[in-house]
Amino acid sequence: MYEFCIMNFNDTPKSHRAFIERLQFRLHGALPGLAAWQAMMPQGRTLEIPPGQEPTESAVLVIFMEIGGELNLLLIRRSQDGRIHGGQIGFPGGRAEPSDSDYWFTALREAQEEVGIQPDFVQFMGKLTPIYIPHSNFRVHPYVSYSTIYQLFKRQQEEVDEILLIPFIKFLSKQNIREALFHTLHGPISAPCFEIENIRIWGATAMILNELIYLSKDILAEKSL
Repeated sequence: MYEFCIMNFNDTPKSHRAFIERLQFRLHGALPGLAAWQAMMPQGRTLEIPPGQEPTESAVLVIFMEIGGELNLLLIRRSQDGRIHGGQIGFPGGRAEPSDSDYWFTALREAQEEVGIQPDFVQFMGKLTPIYIPHSNFRVHPYVSYSTIYQLFKRQQEEVDEILLIPFIKFLSKQNIREALFHTLHGPISAPCFEIENIRIWGATAMILNELIYLSKDILAEKSL
């Protein structure tokens, strides 16, 4: 999948630019974390790291893109490779390597490997609350960003089945949230999810999204936007 369209951040519609700038400010303040996660938490999920257990550190890139006058989020459908998160919808990202300078570098490196993101055109906005995934023993560090161009995508076929661009506004509607049953390597799990055009987003990705939504709704409610 290859698409390319130059888009300068300064040419972004004024309302979107104001939203991005205010969200960036909010990301450097107090974060809702658990208060936002709970609404999208699967039944029986625990977020505590077991005593004496060292989680695998990882990072994901939560990236906004301006397309056709709308702010979109980039997500991927992971390959059906038999792994614990195979076939699920998530943000591009993966485990940290010893050579990574920090987790922001990890998120950019993994996004570049998985979907061909060009890091030089990615604007750092801030970080959401790290979240622990007990089934895989991963601690995920989510980094929020904005692409100053509509990126040239190149899918890594071994790890990514599909690249998805979903208008952010669709995540703000409660009509797109429902409870569903998901079949996993550990058995069936009932969980809240975002369901948008037959795409179901659940688990840690939905919880990360809901923290972003918590921060965004107050901004979008301001009359000056």
